Amino acid sequence: MQVEPHPLLAVTTLTREECVDEEDYEQLTEFGRDFRTAPTALHDVHANLSIGNMGFEEYAARAADDPGEIYRSF
Repeated sequence: MQVEPHPLLAVTTLTREECVDEEDYEQLTEFGRDFRTAPTALHDVHANLSIGNMGFEEYAARAADDPGEIYRSF
């Protein structure tokens, strides 16, 4: 029997002061300031955030769509 590894917690460091205005902050945190990710998907998250290919909010939105609220992959 294979046990699924525990998901990891990803947390944004974005602050209101870094945003243009309140609307910008609300848009970037619409799906929360954190999300869970499967350990196997962590490299995908890290790589794309590092190069600016995707934003934190896109991963948070994808996790919110998952029944277990975990980002697994695109």
